[in-house]
Amino acid sequence: MCPAYIPLGQAIQAVRKRRGWSPSQLAAAIHVHRSTIVRWESQTRHLLDHRLRDIAAALGVSPAFLYQLLPDDPVVQHLDPFPSSANDHQAPTTRERKHA
Repeated sequence: MCPAYIPLGQAIQAVRKRRGWSPSQLAAAIHVHRSTIVRWESQTRHLLDHRLRDIAAALGVSPAFLYQLLPDDPVVQHLDPFPSSANDHQAPTTRERKHA
């Protein structure tokens, strides 16, 4: 029997929250509007492959990781909130964006 993976939007949201990022911070990291992130997470907007790769890179995980999360998967809880692989994609804070 196949496992019941969580929807992609929920997986993105779970990893984003584990990283401590708001939708606005993830949006800034991949250069889209906050509402786009919200729509992808709620699955009311189609997510293109290249944007999934952008999101995964910003969050420090692979696209495959996002597709393979199970409901209440403890692996999300074991993710490092500040992965070194995501350092290049750190979202600017509101203060940094205002002063840029």
